[in-house]
Amino acid sequence: MVKSTECMLDPQPRADTWASLCSTQCSEGLPLTKAVLQAFTVEQSWMPDFDSFCRESIPVIEQGRFNVEQVVRSFSEGSKAQIEIMSDRTIGGRKLLAKRFPRAYLQDDPESFRISDPCSCDDPWTEIFLAMRLGHGSSRVPGVVPCHGVYRDSREDVLLMLDWAPGGDLFQLAGNLGEPGPDREATASQVLCSLLEAVTALHRKGIAHGNVSAENAVLRMDGAEIQVALIDFAMALHDTDLSAVT
Repeated sequence: MVKSTECMLDPQPRADTWASLCSTQCSEGLPLTKAVLQAFTVEQSWMPDFDSFCRESIPVIEQGRFNVEQVVRSFSEGSKAQIEIMSDRTIGGRKLLAKRFPRAYLQDDPESFRISDPCSCDDPWTEIFLAMRLGHGSSRVPGVVPCHGVYRDSREDVLLMLDWAPGGDLFQLAGNLGEPGPDREATASQVLCSLLEAVTALHRKGIAHGNVSAENAVLRMDGAEIQVALIDFAMALHDTDLSAVT
């Protein structure tokens, strides 16, 4: 039996209709119809209740949409998720960062994952949920890496699609700040303020990132300024009712 989940499509005009249909199908143990899954690809967002989030609420990738350009970090390197750079043909071949979670690791929903790995500090369902809730669409929270959706492929792996930031992260910047002086201090001050603003924005919404590190602080350019955006919410603490987020 598939766990019941209400899948809200916002701001689509028929959101309530789709949510009702999705909830009914899931509660009756039926697979989601193609129409429901296609609707998700238009504007993906999740209901505030984290515990109703499940694999069946994630749409299947349209065949041929994404093309793997590079594997940045493979499963063989001891990671539970593989990091890939993919191009998306629906947005002109733009490069995105994909985090690939195998089904054997992710399981079917947050509860089954916790049962399978009760000692894990990382929760991939939390990471996916918050990446979508905080980083997707017009309601994106400043200081969070933009999210372009989450999908299932033919192998039932789940792909979390994020903005690719070729500018690197805070760890890389720290090693290339140059000699001590006014320019270095100005750059460091700007980046530090941006990082604090990102963390503060999360705290205002009742979310603690749980793993703020130089590697999880991605650098993005906003005009001439360097802005910090956070990734990897796998250790985050949050209220499961995230209605205040959007």
